[in-house]
Amino acid sequence: MKKLLLLIPIVALLSLVGCTAQDQPALNREEFQRQMESQLDEFDQRIERVEEERNRATELSGDARARLDQAIEGLKEQRADLATRLEGMKAVSDEEWETFKPELERASKDLQQAFSDLQGTLEDAVPQN
Repeated sequence: MKKLLLLIPIVALLSLVGCTAQDQPALNREEFQRQMESQLDEFDQRIERVEEERNRATELSGDARARLDQAIEGLKEQRADLATRLEGMKAVSDEEWETFKPELERASKDLQQAFSDLQGTLEDAVPQN
């Protein structure tokens, strides 16, 4: 009985300072959001680098340039979709955000793969100096 009485003030203190298990998902959520925002910034930089490479590639034929432009636009659309999904996740409750997490991770992975695919195509089309 004495042990139980000693635990009550400790539990109350922990809940006041925010160290309960209920707060853990919120911390994971904030960390995940920061990670996704960082990835979005990285995607922006990568898109910019691809556009710079395209602009330096003066020897590309009109058809090859058009395909490359289309691929870059696809990357921009995927990036915008990921940003929209992240904003949607920010608007949901702590309980619901877990359903968004796998969707965002999958969209991020798909965008990573699209960059890898485009980089391979770019390396084939644009001779490196």
